[in-house]
Amino acid sequence: MKKGFVKMALICILCTALFSAAALTGFAAEDVSVNIASMEGATHHWSGTWGNNVEDSASGDPGSNCFNGITSDKWGSAELTDATPQWISVVFPSAQEISGFKIWQADTIYTDNRGFTVEYQNGTDTWQTALTVTAEDLGASDTQKWTTFEKEFETPVTATAFRIYFTAAQKGKDNVYAVELSELEVYKKEAARVGSGAGDTGKPFDKSTVTFMDLQNCGASASSSSQPPINAIDGSLDTKWGSEGNNVPQWFQIEFDEPVNIAGIRLHQDHHWSDVTDMTVQISVDGGALETVYTLTDGSLGEDYEYLFDTVWNTDTIRFVFTKAGDRCIREAGGAPTTSIDMKEVLLYTAVVDAEDPPTSSDPGNTDDPTEPNVPNQPTGDSMSFLFLICILTAGGSALNLALRQKRSLENK
Repeated sequence: MKKGFVKMALICILCTALFSAAALTGFAAEDVSVNIASMEGATHHWSGTWGNNVEDSASGDPGSNCFNGITSDKWGSAELTDATPQWISVVFPSAQEISGFKIWQADTIYTDNRGFTVEYQNGTDTWQTALTVTAEDLGASDTQKWTTFEKEFETPVTATAFRIYFTAAQKGKDNVYAVELSELEVYKKEAARVGSGAGDTGKPFDKSTVTFMDLQNCGASASSSSQPPINAIDGSLDTKWGSEGNNVPQWFQIEFDEPVNIAGIRLHQDHHWSDVTDMTVQISVDGGALETVYTLTDGSLGEDYEYLFDTVWNTDTIRFVFTKAGDRCIREAGGAPTTSIDMKEVLLYTAVVDAEDPPTSSDPGNTDDPTEPNVPNQPTGDSMSFLFLICILTAGGSALNLALRQKRSLENK
């Protein structure tokens, strides 16, 4: 009898633990894939370009084109032969957990590859094979040319370098001589951010109340840096953030400790060296997803660029993505090419909304419903996880109590 009671009690406790874990993980934010191919400190390398079988050749269509976020240009390799395999790689500043990748083949008549090998290094000069991709995997044939291929590894690969390697045996048609790719992204899993603001409040603001926000205690980060990102929010036009080289896209990001109301932006570009013509502004909304709130196309930031939103945006993260740069820098008469993306200062505006203050979350449980003023707010997020856990523990306790009562009843008999 004692063995039966102990067994029942253990089952109750085990079930409680399992359901409690499920409750907690059920409310956790899912990991998201982040492209780290152009992370700060990463470098890009390639076997050569057409007519120049020299590593990292800058002539023709260089491999750097595969890391600029634009699929309308390309890397065009040197001739693909038995003696000259072709490859493109990323070297990371430190070991990374690679969860997968995505590759785009250029839409030209000069490329029609039917496979490749995915390789990596982990702190040594030895390349190890992570995956061999075949024509079948690509869906490629004499009548069907592949355009994109994406793969998530079953087990993440720890790597200090990552490359795509092509051999002559993986060529398609006889008249294809090169590898031509338009983009390569390498992914790492990161925890999704939660509670990142309500996004668009839908509330207009009084433009006469627009004021600069205090950014002195904010965080700043960037896709690459030749000069620190914090320089762009230090309140001085004598310092600046500068990207590492002129490859685009590059991004600059400001992070707040808690959601704030943003009414507009103002950027002081170092126009002697930088000529941004295309840009998107993104903010993080509830759940951590970045949402585009403004796009500049075929324009110019000049030395002083300002834009006010139509409504207030509530967020704790704002990102500026610079997607194209021109050759109208003012350091020379008639203009000169961009050497890097340089921002002396990035400023943000806030303002008084025309109505009440916006919510700090898009979850309706965090604000009163004006149509039901006497209905209390519903718990959300972590509070729901906590309540669910309490319910599970209570149920487990009840089951254990029932087992004890059954034991006493049997003993009395």
